Amino acid sequence: MKATLMLEDGKSFSGQAMDGASGERIGEVIFNTAVVGYQEMLTDPANAGKILVFTYPLIGNYGCAPKFNQSGKVWAEAAVLKEKSRIYSNWQARQSFDDFVRENNLLVLADL
Repeated sequence: MKATLMLEDGKSFSGQAMDGASGERIGEVIFNTAVVGYQEMLTDPANAGKILVFTYPLIGNYGCAPKFNQSGKVWAEAAVLKEKSRIYSNWQARQSFDDFVRENNLLVLADL
């Protein structure tokens, strides 16, 4: 499904919505430049109400595990990423990023 990130100044960026939440979200757009930590950033209460843009080009490659959650839920309003990994590989992972997104009803804009 097509999705769009619309900024306050009218600039827009198109991509694909992942299976998860649908609809509209409003929030401050912030950038995460780390190579790892997507799950931690999404579940960090400090990111409540924010739209996280991951600058590392591949997200989901090591999966997700509950032990790495910073809290009991996803606080970010949405996530934006370049490419979602089709597979994950980490001995600690308990689920894929896709499953994490669906389970937490997270709005994710990919292929941006």
